[in-house]
Amino acid sequence: MLSLNVVQHLISLPAGAFQPFGRSASKTCILAVVKKGENCTPPKYVFGAIAHNIGYDTGKTTYKTLERNDLIDILKESKSFFSGVHHVGQEGSTAAWCHQTDITADRIDAGYIISQAREDNDYVPLGDIFDVADDFTPLTDDREYSYLEVPWISDIHGCIQRIDRKKGPNINASRLRALNTEDIYLTRINPKKQRIGMVPKNAPAPIMVSGEVYTLKWKPNDYIPFEARFAIIPILRSEYVTQQICNLSTGSSSSRARISVSSLEGLRIPSNLLQNQTRLQKQSETIRNATNTFWEAIRSVNSVMESIQ
Repeated sequence: MLSLNVVQHLISLPAGAFQPFGRSASKTCILAVVKKGENCTPPKYVFGAIAHNIGYDTGKTTYKTLERNDLIDILKESKSFFSGVHHVGQEGSTAAWCHQTDITADRIDAGYIISQAREDNDYVPLGDIFDVADDFTPLTDDREYSYLEVPWISDIHGCIQRIDRKKGPNINASRLRALNTEDIYLTRINPKKQRIGMVPKNAPAPIMVSGEVYTLKWKPNDYIPFEARFAIIPILRSEYVTQQICNLSTGSSSSRARISVSSLEGLRIPSNLLQNQTRLQKQSETIRNATNTFWEAIRSVNSVMESIQ
């Protein structure tokens, strides 16, 4: 249907927006299109907005009205073109315009529109510093693996908190991804959790993880030297970059949103965060040492717990 029309406005609604009316927690949006035809001139720009407050309490089956309704201000913003990203209301709703040519068939969503409209004039694409690896490793039935589940990666600091030993038949997958010592990993699902970190040097590698985890492979570049590569972890976990990742992710709900390899490689890293290589080196060493210390502490605690069972 959309192939016969041109997108004009797209407003993303919060998860659970229709829960009071049908118990649906799915992610929804308001989509306005212009039908193609001889007398129709496609709009030059597309308006997109992400609404956090829509006049009632979302995510609950009971309907409770609230004073804040950002949809009213979003409607005003949609009346005339402006450059950059505008913040709407008090709770983080945003709106922007992007050029019609920036819209693709596989990315018709407000988050993508806003990511295209950001005025990041001085930035470096993540793909210029790291390759995003998403290759798979087949499992063998008679082999025992070090196995890591996504929830065992902390959403507080990004460190690995637990690794199990499992044989191939006990892992619910035919293939997984392998993490090796001091690999940098990023969990693509539910990116607001910020599950980004590095594999400790004494972890039982290779560690098998699901396809929800990417590996960032450093490549020669002019921004971050190999010795300072772990400095990318706090940069990717920063509020500004995390918001970008969330905007570029797609899914039926916020908890199921995922970011693709191409979107991740196009992520905009502000150049000012990459200019001081001495600082990057210190940050990288801090991340490396703290991660290894944390892992050894976790191993010690687990050893004590297992000894008294």
